[in-house]
Amino acid sequence: MMKLLSLCLVLFAVKGLTGLTCYSCGYEQVDGGPKVNITEGLTPFCDDFAGADQQKDCTEREDCCVALREYSFVERDEKNITLTVGRHGCQKELNEHMGGFTLQCIQGKEGQTCERYENGGLINHGDETIFKAETCICSKDLCNKEDPLIPEPGNAAVKLTSQGIILIVVAALFRCL
Repeated sequence: MMKLLSLCLVLFAVKGLTGLTCYSCGYEQVDGGPKVNITEGLTPFCDDFAGADQQKDCTEREDCCVALREYSFVERDEKNITLTVGRHGCQKELNEHMGGFTLQCIQGKEGQTCERYENGGLINHGDETIFKAETCICSKDLCNKEDPLIPEPGNAAVKLTSQGIILIVVAALFRCL
């Protein structure tokens, strides 16, 4: 029993030193076509939702998990394309792929922080111009399963429940009286 307790304490201590476990995978999509493997690096393929077999232990204790989607204009084979890249991974690892902005972990914050970056704050290098990026950063194991789904500004959908509709109808009836 004492050996089992010692083993559990060692495993807990090692886990505390290595950091979080995050999903690590991604895709790229050219001009709205099918999602395929990312052409650069050895990133395992996944769609907007990562799978159970696509996990990685972050190497640094202060690291956090990230899901991001970048939109860019790229020149490939003398042709201009729109490239969408979705990635899931550890923050330190994904920062290697970010050209004009840096992903920052928010230490001690529970839940998830999602942000949208557009035009002026992004990069323009070589044959690529990133014109929009969406990121979600979180600080729990495997919290980066899905790509960010941030509503476009000004297009926030209003979700009406049956109770909300009844309240609107009742309010309208009282106004008519």
